Amino acid sequence: MPPARLSTPAPDPGAEKVKTAASLAKEISADPEHADDLLARHGLDRDKLGDMMFEIASNPELSNAYEAARRAV
Repeated sequence: MPPARLSTPAPDPGAEKVKTAASLAKEISADPEHADDLLARHGLDRDKLGDMMFEIASNPELSNAYEAARRAV
C-alpha cells in the first residue's frame, strides 16, 4: 500500500476576507482621499466592501477575528 499523502488544507475564505478587510481599513484610514483606488487594488469597490463587512459582522467568529486583526495591523 502506498504511503498516505498529506494534503494541504484549503485556504479559509473567511480568514482571507478578514485579512483583506482589516488591511483595507488600515490603508483607508491612512489615506481616505484615495479609498476607491485602494479598494480597486484589492479588486473591490464600495459595494463589495460593504457586502464583505456585512458578512464579517453577521458571523461572530469572523467578527472576533476582524477585531483582533484590526488591533494587530
